[in-house]
Amino acid sequence: MFVFEYDHTSYQDLLQALATVLQVPVNNDRIDYPARVADGYAQRIRMHGEVQAMLFNYTLNDDYRLHRKKIKEEFYTLWFIEIAADNQVQVELDDDRYTASNPIFSTALLTSSLFDAYYDLSKGSSVRGINILLDNQWLSTHLGVADAGGN
Repeated sequence: MFVFEYDHTSYQDLLQALATVLQVPVNNDRIDYPARVADGYAQRIRMHGEVQAMLFNYTLNDDYRLHRKKIKEEFYTLWFIEIAADNQVQVELDDDRYTASNPIFSTALLTSSLFDAYYDLSKGSSVRGINILLDNQWLSTHLGVADAGGN
């Protein structure tokens, strides 16, 4: 099983950390997964201002566990993702757990850096989508939210 844990607030830092663990280079804000883990890629998309995006498309050659560790700095990640699960997918956000064994499904998901998040995917699963990272300042400026943390 390939396990990757992170607590980054920058997709540039996240991509570099993933590349280091996978022992692959980052080229033009993109990594190509080594065949032992997956066939496919993850690519950071440069955007104006504080918005960050990560595009990904891969098929797993090993079981995969992604763990975003909670941090005190408040960020939100908006996921748009499609998964063709070979077996099952499990998402755990703090104390909530969601397990899907549907062969193919799409979802939109909003997560916060204030909680631990685990994503377990089985070998043979295909995953594609985009993640958008937003901070409190961006939410305040663009959505009129005084403070996303409720303060």
